[in-house]
Amino acid sequence: MRMNMALAAGLAVSAFLPFTAAAQTQAEFIPLGFLPGVPERTSVTGVSADGTVVVGTAGVFPDERPFMWTRAGGLVELPRLPDGSGTTRAEGVSGDGNVIVGLSRGRAVRWVNRAIQELDFDPESPIGTFAYPVAASFDGSVIVGEGEHDTEFRLAAVRWTEATKWEDLGFIAGSGGTFEAIATNVSADGTTIVGYSEFAAPEAFRWTQAEGMIGLGYLPGGGGFSISTALSADGSIIGGQSDVPGGWDACVWINGAIDPLPALGSPASKAHAVRDMTSDGSIIVGMNTGLNPTTRSIFVWDEVNGSRDLLDILDDLNADLLGYQLVQTSPATVGSVAGISGDGSVIIGNSPNPNGDPEGWVIIFSEVPACPADLNGDGVVDADDFFLFLTLFAAGDPRADINADGVIDADDFFDYLTLFAQGC
Repeated sequence: MRMNMALAAGLAVSAFLPFTAAAQTQAEFIPLGFLPGVPERTSVTGVSADGTVVVGTAGVFPDERPFMWTRAGGLVELPRLPDGSGTTRAEGVSGDGNVIVGLSRGRAVRWVNRAIQELDFDPESPIGTFAYPVAASFDGSVIVGEGEHDTEFRLAAVRWTEATKWEDLGFIAGSGGTFEAIATNVSADGTTIVGYSEFAAPEAFRWTQAEGMIGLGYLPGGGGFSISTALSADGSIIGGQSDVPGGWDACVWINGAIDPLPALGSPASKAHAVRDMTSDGSIIVGMNTGLNPTTRSIFVWDEVNGSRDLLDILDDLNADLLGYQLVQTSPATVGSVAGISGDGSVIIGNSPNPNGDPEGWVIIFSEVPACPADLNGDGVVDADDFFLFLTLFAAGDPRADINADGVIDADDFFDYLTLFAQGC
């Protein structure tokens, strides 16, 4: 099954499309490990548009610690607010990687170039005591999440900007009121926000300044549950899930029309959800949790290949998973996918490591050049390629792992010298 072609026509082609490109692709699986002194757990929650910055949380409640990860710097703990009590979590990162959002000691915060700042409230706003940020626009100027409405005592979908502070995004038009609303994501320019609002039943929404909160509806046969969790950079493509007879399906909304994504495994095991998509919406990742443990999987969708199991993609690329099981069948230890970079070059997720400890991971996809020594792809092997290799080698870039053993070391250096001498 493929997406309705009229809807698929609205999808662009990702800047880097490792799952469909004709060029040979390689995949590197990188476990993130643990923060010093915090060995129990790491969990990733967000990735920048180019895949270079990953954020998440280490440890266990109530002593969780926020972190950021880069290829060059590894795991780095982020500061916590100095006073108060409670956990600290990093939940999302801006597309440019410079702003991280989350919660510290019960208060909404952002980290700008690793420095923590509390996100203040407007004393005139009904959202005046608590907000939980989960996502940010490309430059981090718009932050969204959930907040507590001080006078109506309910959860509200909220938005923060420097000018407005925290503000309530309201209700789905025509609902007459709501018991709960939560914003889950925001477009790159900050103008489109998605989430879900609950009145008679949870319903996915799209919010813009011009239209307010618009309900997105349900798949045919549904009507009791839908949420939106992901969207393209311009907000034109929205992903989420909706109930259907027998379970629920991953779905997308394009120009207001809803369409299911094809399922992995048995159609009777309907339990699929979109987690994230690339900036242009051409690659979508999510979970198939199934109605029994043996059907759990991470899916990757694109228009050329439809839905595929991530493990099958990695197997085709001969990727070394280092003994990790990205998805296990035990309900207590099932892994999950957490996101995909805007350019499609990085997928992030969480699963038990070989010792059974929950650990975050990163998968980096990159093209293998037809002539391995021609690193800059200009068709000539010359000094420019050599100096580029030295730069990549010093930075620990996966392109410097010439022998593809997962370690960048002297063997790669000498292997590149051999390739350089051979030319193309």
